[in-house]
Amino acid sequence: MSGLEGLGIVANVIAVVDLSLKVISWCSKYAQDVKNSNDSRARLLQATITLHYESGKIHNLLTGKKNGSRLKASQKLAQVMGSSKVKLRELEDLLSDNANCSSLKWPLRKDKAEAAIRNIENTTKSLLEVLQVDTTGIILDIDDRTEASQRRAAIDQLPYVSDAVWDSHAEEHNTTCLENTLEDILRTIMDWAEDATDQSQTVFWLYGMAGTGKSTISRTIARSLSKARRLGASFFFKRGGLKEDKISKFVPTIARQLAANRPALESYIYKAALHDPTIASKGVRAQFERLILEPLSQSSIETQDKTPITIVVDALDECESDADIHLIINLFSRTGEIKKPRSRIFVTSRPDLAVRLGFNDVQGAYQDLALHEISAQVIEQDISTFLQHEANLIKRRWNSSIAEGPTDGWDEAAVWGARDGNCVWQVSQRDERTRVHFSPDSQRIAVGMQNHLDREGPCVQVWKRTNDTFDLEHTWNETWAYDFSFSPSGCLLFVNHGKGIRGFDCDTGSLFHEISFDGHEITVVSMAITDDSSTFALGLPSEIQIWNLEAMTCTKQWRTNSGSNLILSSSGTLLAGQVNNDIRIWNWATGEILADIKLSENDWKIDAFSPDNSGIRTNYGVIPMNLGTVSSQYLTPTFRLRKDRIQWKENDLIELPRDFRGVRTAISATDSEFNVAFGYSSQRVTILQISEDEDLRRLLPLIEET
Repeated sequence: MSGLEGLGIVANVIAVVDLSLKVISWCSKYAQDVKNSNDSRARLLQATITLHYESGKIHNLLTGKKNGSRLKASQKLAQVMGSSKVKLRELEDLLSDNANCSSLKWPLRKDKAEAAIRNIENTTKSLLEVLQVDTTGIILDIDDRTEASQRRAAIDQLPYVSDAVWDSHAEEHNTTCLENTLEDILRTIMDWAEDATDQSQTVFWLYGMAGTGKSTISRTIARSLSKARRLGASFFFKRGGLKEDKISKFVPTIARQLAANRPALESYIYKAALHDPTIASKGVRAQFERLILEPLSQSSIETQDKTPITIVVDALDECESDADIHLIINLFSRTGEIKKPRSRIFVTSRPDLAVRLGFNDVQGAYQDLALHEISAQVIEQDISTFLQHEANLIKRRWNSSIAEGPTDGWDEAAVWGARDGNCVWQVSQRDERTRVHFSPDSQRIAVGMQNHLDREGPCVQVWKRTNDTFDLEHTWNETWAYDFSFSPSGCLLFVNHGKGIRGFDCDTGSLFHEISFDGHEITVVSMAITDDSSTFALGLPSEIQIWNLEAMTCTKQWRTNSGSNLILSSSGTLLAGQVNNDIRIWNWATGEILADIKLSENDWKIDAFSPDNSGIRTNYGVIPMNLGTVSSQYLTPTFRLRKDRIQWKENDLIELPRDFRGVRTAISATDSEFNVAFGYSSQRVTILQISEDEDLRRLLPLIEET
C-alpha cells in the first residue's frame, strides 16, 4: 500500500470520529421526543458512542510511531472505515435535515433505525476484529524479531577473526586490482563463481609465487561478489596470523558470515550451535560438517534458489599446519554434494607442497589457474598500467612542489627493464625506498621494498638464481632495509632496518640473530662476514663491533671515525674499511691499526682481500699492503674517469661525448686495463674498455706534450 493510501485511511478514521460525534449530538437533541423514538434512539446513541470510542482508539494507533505503519497497510481497515464514513454521513444528513423543523420529531422509522444500528454495530465489530488480527500479527512479529535476535546472539558467541574478513579495518587500505588489469583472469573467476549449472568443480584454486598478486585478486573478487550479493564469506590468512591453537576460529568465522549474508542459513547454523555448545572447541572437520555442510544441505530442501554462494579463502598456504591444509581442501571438495544453493569456494595460495598434495587428492573437484604462467604481454601491459597509475598519484599528491612529474616514457622503460632484468636497478636509482644487493657469487639477490604489489608495508625478499632466471626464495614482512650484506657463500644475509641488524638464514628463511641499536635510528652502517661465516663486523658511525656468530656475542669493539665498505680477510684477523679518502686496515682481534693507505680521489671502492692477504682488490685494481707498522701510501690509478673525460697516467686521453656526461657509472680496472659502464635513463648501457698496450704507450709522449 502506498503512502497516499495510508493517508487516506487516516483521513477516513478522522471523518468517522467526527461524524459519530455529530450523530451522538443529534441523538441527544431528540431525547424529548420520547413518544416517537421509543427505545431506538437510545440504542442508536449507545451504538454510536461505542463506534466513536473504538474509532478514536484506531486513530491513536494510526498516528503512533510503533505500529502505525502496520495498521496503515491493512486492506480490511481501509474498507471498513470507508464504508462507515459513507453510512454515518447519510445518517447525520437525515438527522440534521429534520432538525430544521419547528419541533424536533424523531425522523427514523423503526426499520430504518434498526438498519442504522446494525450498520454501526457491524462497523464496530469489524474494527475490533481488525484490531485483534493486526495486534496478533504485531505480537507475532515482535516474537519473530525476538527469536531472530536470540539466534543472532547465539551465533555471535562463535569465535570470530574480524581481521580476516575482506572488508575489515585490517584490509581497508590493502589494494584491489586496478581497472583494466588482469581482466581475463578476473572474468574467468567470476564466470566460474556465477555458473549455476556446473557443480563438478566447486573449488577454484588460484596459485602463484609470492608477489604475483594473489591477495589483490582475492580482494577484488570478494568486492565484486559482495556488490552482487553473492558473497557468502571470506577469510584472509596472514603470515603468523593463525597458529595451530587458533585454527579452530577458521570455520566459525566463515559460519558467522554465512548466517549474516544468507538469512536462509541462519536458523540452521543457530540450531547447530545450540545443539552442541562445545562446537567452538571441536576439530575443523566436525565444525565444517555441522556449521557449514549440514546447514547448506538442510536449507536446500526448502529453497528453490540456485544462485551460487561463494566463499573466498586467501593465502591458504599461510595456515601453520600441513595436516590442516590437507583437511581443509578435502572438506571444500565435499561442497559439490549440495545442489541448492550452488556452493563455490575460491582459494589462493603459493604452490607449496602441502597445498599441491591436498588438491592432488581431490582431482576433478576443482579448477585451477597458475598466475606465474600468464603471458609476458599481459604482464607488461598490466605493469605499465600500474606504473602509470602510481605516477599519476605522485603527480596529484605532489603537484604543488614538483615542477615536472614522470613522463610517459618512464613506465615503458621500467616495464622493459622488468623483462630484461634491469627494472629493479632502475627503480632503485629513482626511488630511494628500494634497495638491491647481489650475493658475492651472484646466485642470490636481496631486494628491500617499502611497499609491494602483493603485500602492503615494508618487506625484504631474496631471489635465488636457477639457470638463467631468478625465483623468489623467501619474503620477510615488516622488515625495512637500509642496507644488506651477504656472507661470501650467500647463505647468510644481514639487514640494517634502522633500529638494528637482523640476520637471516637464506637456506631456511629463519631469523637467527638480531642486534639492537638501543632505540637509536642508524641508517648508514657497514657490514662484513668472514668466509666461514663465524665472524661478523659491524661499522657504526663512531664505532666498530666484532661479533662471534656461533656464540652470538660481541667479542670486540673500538671507537673510530665512520668507516664504510668493511671487508674481512678469508684467513687471519684482517679488517679493512674506507675512512674518508683513506683505506684503513685493522687487526680485528685487537682493534690495532695496521696500515693507512691514502687515496687520491673518493671514487675508490674496496671489494675484498686477495687470497693470500697480500693486497686489497678495488675497482681500480689490487692495492699491495705493507703490514707490520702503520704505513702511508698515496695511490693514483693508471686510468681515471673524470666528469667529461678519461685520464691515463694523469693525462687527458679521451674526451667523452656529451650524452656520456652526468650519467650513472661503474668502474672496474687494473694497472693495465680500464672498464667503465655508462647507464642511461633509457635503459641503454654502454661499456667502454681501454687496455694499456704497446700502441697506447707509444702515444704517451704525444699526449704529455699536448
